[in-house]
Amino acid sequence: MSLRSLAVSARYLSRDECEAITKRALSFATADETRVVVNSINISNTRFAVNQISTGGDSFDSVVNVISRFGKQSGSSSTNRLDDDGLRAAVQMSEREAFVFRISSEGAAHWLADQLKFGEQLARFIVDQLKGQGNVVMVTGVAGTGADNDRNEGAKKVFAANPGIKVVATYSGMWDSATAQRQTAGQLPSLPKVDGVWVSGGTDGVIKAFIEASRPMPVVGGEAENGFRKYMAGVSTPKVNGMSIGQPPFLSVISLELARAVIKGEHPKKSITIPFPMVTSDTVKVGETVFPDLPDSFFADFTDSGPNATVVLCQAAATDGTPCPGTLDVKLGS
Repeated sequence: MSLRSLAVSARYLSRDECEAITKRALSFATADETRVVVNSINISNTRFAVNQISTGGDSFDSVVNVISRFGKQSGSSSTNRLDDDGLRAAVQMSEREAFVFRISSEGAAHWLADQLKFGEQLARFIVDQLKGQGNVVMVTGVAGTGADNDRNEGAKKVFAANPGIKVVATYSGMWDSATAQRQTAGQLPSLPKVDGVWVSGGTDGVIKAFIEASRPMPVVGGEAENGFRKYMAGVSTPKVNGMSIGQPPFLSVISLELARAVIKGEHPKKSITIPFPMVTSDTVKVGETVFPDLPDSFFADFTDSGPNATVVLCQAAATDGTPCPGTLDVKLGS
């Protein structure tokens, strides 16, 4: 494994502190190559609309960006949490975006997660819930990354096909709940009524911004943060009408099953597409797809659910590696 690091001194971090953060982040990496960038950003929430200028003031924030590479596949993520849990989550998310499992030197079988469909699926849910009429906000991810570009393209395609939907704001939440909350809080004072919010990541932060601003809660399509699903299930209030999908860590399980099936001659050596695990406010279940005792930052997409689940895993397997009871049944996609 080749590890490279780049530490950029931030306004409130010394070079030694940046290097220490970089080393801690790299200690969680399993990719062929990992790059960590530590920097500081100035966030100025100023918006011009309807002959008015609104601002939420300036703030400085330290951000860690992680870029992971498996072979030719790369992924990225970012966080402004500098503790071990935050850094570990950022590295894991980056690797989930990039991971490819190679079957043999002659050829490779890959799992594929279609990020374009990710964006489309959330956008369709919002359009359906709003019956094709309403104001929508898009909270995007890390600009320039493949996943962010594809998710945004998928969402915009769906919204553009529905003339009754008006996208009234688009801004980056950096796939980070704290950043998404802060950015949303800065946008809300100058926005009209918001009927739906499409969130690429940091969904629970967006919801908290609406609560703090005493704004009516919109329909929300977002990622698989446990905090988001707590609102969907009514564990946290107010209860939110939403859809949550994510790119799950069980893709490693799919890769192993695909390798076994190909070697045994039970499956052709070809790429497969795995559907995203998805729950709505009607189907989310406490203890199965949302977990009240786990942090909001925990990603609850470690398991699929429903009658056509790709694979069902228990919480203990995700949090401490304890084997789930019974037999593991894996359904390979097409």
